[in-house]
Amino acid sequence: MTILSRRLGAWLKLFGGEEDQGTDLDTLAGRSIRRADYSAKSGPQRVRDFLPDEAEVLLKSRFAEINVWRPIIELLKDTPLAVCDARSIAPNDLLPTDLVYQHRVGEIYSVTYNSSHRWFYFPDMQRNEALLIKCYDSEEDGRARFTAHTAFDDPTIVYGLRRLSGSVLAPFHYRGATHDVVEDENSLRPGDFL
Repeated sequence: MTILSRRLGAWLKLFGGEEDQGTDLDTLAGRSIRRADYSAKSGPQRVRDFLPDEAEVLLKSRFAEINVWRPIIELLKDTPLAVCDARSIAPNDLLPTDLVYQHRVGEIYSVTYNSSHRWFYFPDMQRNEALLIKCYDSEEDGRARFTAHTAFDDPTIVYGLRRLSGSVLAPFHYRGATHDVVEDENSLRPGDFL
């Protein structure tokens, strides 16, 4: 349990730390930002940043970073979250974009407009509902690796409560999924994070 707590604590620090507080990408510059929270570069880098002693073992097998997102208010009316069907996104629709913090530079993908995109949203989400967003998947076999998403002003809502939402990053390690894994007593096991 100590190993679990230490590893999970390191990951929760990832997005709960002071450096990321106050950055609201959904309303940056007064507009919604279509984005994927990780890029091919930043997904593995976050593992190296927060689990430096274990990163190389983790990076030898498949891993994913899943965001659990939910409203904090009872009923979310305005600015709901929308996600884009990954099958409708062309590779050149994803533009690497720097996020500059006080002590580091991160990277996300900004998503360009493409009339082929298929967006879906979840109206009237309640506090007891959550959305799982796959932010990053290391597997490169044609499956969705990133989830483009954004908040938007719903034009059908005349009045709504101000959006309040929260999210927690949940890392997943797939032992032996596609890459060689170091098989020793120190290698990670499924469930080490959960």
